[in-house]
Amino acid sequence: MYPDSGKVRIFKDAQMQTLRHAIIIANTKTRHHQFYHSEVSIGSRKKYTGNGMLDYTEREGIKETINFSHILVDSSGQTIADGMVPDTVYFNLSPEFQFRGM
Repeated sequence: MYPDSGKVRIFKDAQMQTLRHAIIIANTKTRHHQFYHSEVSIGSRKKYTGNGMLDYTEREGIKETINFSHILVDSSGQTIADGMVPDTVYFNLSPEFQFRGM
């Protein structure tokens, strides 16, 4: 988790200020999933919720942006996210396949 300013404000009872425009790296080994422009409320090291954007790059190098409305940590400690591709967007999984929905 990287706040946009590099600073985090901690309030009474260890409550953290909601991060805005933060970066969330969901896989720390490969750094493959990087959410950006994220708004995140942090409860603890393995407990946070928020929303943000993620770029999907298909094999030809074309980037498609997905807006994730829910990013959170599940009971196993893994980051999971729900996003939707609107019907009006032509989202390419590859040159042969398009996708829309959830």
